Amino acid sequence: MLWLTATTRHGIVWIMKLSKLTVFLGVYIIASASFAQQLWKIGQNLLGKTAVLVLITLVFVVIAVMVLSKCFQGKLGSFRIIAVIIVCGLAFTFSWSQPYMTEKAHVLEYGLLAWLALRDLIKSKLNVILCVLCAAFFVLLVGSLDEGFQKLLPYRVGEIRDVLTNLLSGLFGISLFLATHNKAKLS
Repeated sequence: MLWLTATTRHGIVWIMKLSKLTVFLGVYIIASASFAQQLWKIGQNLLGKTAVLVLITLVFVVIAVMVLSKCFQGKLGSFRIIAVIIVCGLAFTFSWSQPYMTEKAHVLEYGLLAWLALRDLIKSKLNVILCVLCAAFFVLLVGSLDEGFQKLLPYRVGEIRDVLTNLLSGLFGISLFLATHNKAKLS
């Protein structure tokens, strides 16, 4: 019971430390449940399924290149660069294993959401482990609200599996953040 009380007290501090951009992205992810599937269908009708898949692949590649260029600019060691490549590869593979286009995009959305949340929380000078846990909790909260909202929509389905997929996608973002930032910046 005391642990939950401590988490709640820290949670209030944590919520106040999230940037407007991070909160906006979380709200956007939840709200987009009502129109994302329709946008994917329009994209597929206009461009074709293959072109949409190519666009998603290009987004992954651009993000991977940006992250790797940050690694080289930050003069991170080869171990961290290899870790970044592995995380990017796992995220890409995980995304492609998802059955629906919207779920493929969720890997990017929730990865970015977690990255932004952890970035905001690290600035608050809280313990790094607490920041990671709070960022993961925020992703879990947004993912749960997203799936709950989808369950209310007559043309969507909300599933626990998707909440776990969103959380794992967030963990990719957290891993990338930790791999690309020096320990001195995290302390």
